[in-house]
Amino acid sequence: MSPKQLWTGPIMRILLLLSALLALSACETVKGVGRDITGAGNALDRTF
Repeated sequence: MSPKQLWTGPIMRILLLLSALLALSACETVKGVGRDITGAGNALDRTF
């Protein structure tokens, strides 16, 4: 396998899985996800 194939294949899948797990662990519950989204929306409102 060439380096390009590694980055577009197995390594990319592992990185995407780890990113998803990190995002899910940061928002432990559905309520937490709601608070995170609300906080992000409020931050955007204050920015613009």
